[in-house]
Amino acid sequence: MKIGKLLIMSLLVVAFLGSCTNMEEPVTDGTVEVSAGIAESTRAVIGSGYANDLEVSFARLDNPGTTGVQWNTPSIDAVRTGGTGNTVLTFEPEQTYLTEDGESILIGYYPRKALNSGTANPVSVAYTITGEEDIMATGVQIGSLVDKFETFTFNHLLTQLQFKCTGSAGAITKWTAITSIKVKNVTTGLKLSLDKTTGAKLTAPGTADQTLTVKNCPSTVAALDAEKTSTGYLLLYPTANMGTEDLPVSLEVKGTYDGNPKTLNVTVSNISEGVKAGYSHLITLTFTEDGKIAVETGITEWQPGNNGSTIIIPGE
Repeated sequence: MKIGKLLIMSLLVVAFLGSCTNMEEPVTDGTVEVSAGIAESTRAVIGSGYANDLEVSFARLDNPGTTGVQWNTPSIDAVRTGGTGNTVLTFEPEQTYLTEDGESILIGYYPRKALNSGTANPVSVAYTITGEEDIMATGVQIGSLVDKFETFTFNHLLTQLQFKCTGSAGAITKWTAITSIKVKNVTTGLKLSLDKTTGAKLTAPGTADQTLTVKNCPSTVAALDAEKTSTGYLLLYPTANMGTEDLPVSLEVKGTYDGNPKTLNVTVSNISEGVKAGYSHLITLTFTEDGKIAVETGITEWQPGNNGSTIIIPGE
């Protein structure tokens, strides 16, 4: 699923129906009416597909104050019905509150995936990203019959890089094709930990120094004044200082220049304070007639950020 807007889940809770893994008796005198929507204050990543049904998961832990309490297994599947605005979200299977004195913890995450082995706190989910996945998680909440769950908000845990390729009329004549744009030295093996107190935390203990290809990569150089240009994208784990002089973003750009294949090694090192989770950084590659690439960076709409520019001398 290609991604990003904030996913808002409004919980209008009377009580839960269904089964419960806790020994306490569930309450069965009401139902849960759950709606989910996409906030209009932010824009999706390219081709988000959130108009379709969205499959998410929730982890649940009952009576969190009990010593040695374990997370329920398996995780709970849930589906947000596709459409704009708030739409119904259905748990599979339906869930129940505990009896009046019982409390439960819920925390949601996306994409849907089974928890790793073990139920001791914290539990975790393993992901291997390809650059298309948007990993999100909600805050952790405690709910009961007398203290209902409030709104759940799914927050972006990755950063988004967008790529636009432009040039002058002379450059367009010289650069007849763009074959690929790749981002080098990224980590693809990620771990999402779910803690009953601190909530969700994404780390990168897995495979590092990998190369990912930009999705929807522009195939040609667009005019500088073009109103609409093809824009590629990639969603990555936001390593500290990534995109600064301390840790530049390393690109490999392949294309056809003056009738011959050409490969350029380009660095982006002027993203002030580096990339951050939930931020979408627009990287404009301006192809020049003499074979150079002028690089500018900016922020598209997830959250506002910093701009910059540089000239990159092409390699052989």
